Amino acid sequence: MGCSMDKSEEALNNRYRMAIIADPQLTDWMSYHQSGLLLALVEAYTDIYMKRSFRRLRASLRPDAVLFLGDLNDGGRKTDNQTFVKNTGRFFEWIFATKSSAWNQEPIVADALVGETAASALAEELQNGNSKEDNSSYLKKRQELTQEEKAAKVDITGHYVQRVGVPLEAEERRKIRESGRSLRLYVAGNHDVGFGDTLIRSSMVRYKKVFGSVNYEVNVGNHSLVILDTLALSSKVPSIRDESQQFLDHIKQGI
Repeated sequence: MGCSMDKSEEALNNRYRMAIIADPQLTDWMSYHQSGLLLALVEAYTDIYMKRSFRRLRASLRPDAVLFLGDLNDGGRKTDNQTFVKNTGRFFEWIFATKSSAWNQEPIVADALVGETAASALAEELQNGNSKEDNSSYLKKRQELTQEEKAAKVDITGHYVQRVGVPLEAEERRKIRESGRSLRLYVAGNHDVGFGDTLIRSSMVRYKKVFGSVNYEVNVGNHSLVILDTLALSSKVPSIRDESQQFLDHIKQGI
């Protein structure tokens, strides 16, 4: 909240504005090793604080895009599926108000190797008995791709699919801002999936199903934003490292 941006309409129209939120780390069971009523109270109050801060950021800076820079949940990589579903509901529905304030309800980049949407993937896990939250409003809101999104699919590297293009024209961005919405982009952190040789593969797959690919390139403003999974790239295990290494090699070819 300490940064300064020109808030004039001319500046809003001429410059693509991205807000970066680093390490939101939603408080959970891992934060203070609490449980029961005490954990519920801590989560509730920290959620309210973050929600208010995010609402003020949006109202004050009016960004075109918001980039969440890793560590989305504190105990994400070690969290069971039931708690993971609950925490993603807190993240999307409550704190960062995806339904009412996000231009893209789904990540704009899906992982081609996972090949499933968040809704269908998590619904399957629920049917297999890995979670009890089969009536989660979160799952109901995370729907399959629309026909328009399916038509707009662009397979760029073989590792991710960009579902829709990022709005770049000034008039289109103005309409999105006036509706109170912004583009949402996500980056994986070590709290989400682990690090290096200790990266938890099941947590990585689960993350991709909900937040999208961990390696991708997207055009924002007049810049190409390259998101590289250096967590996996830090591993010496080929099955963990290879996807990120191949993506890095692909990016190098275009330089």
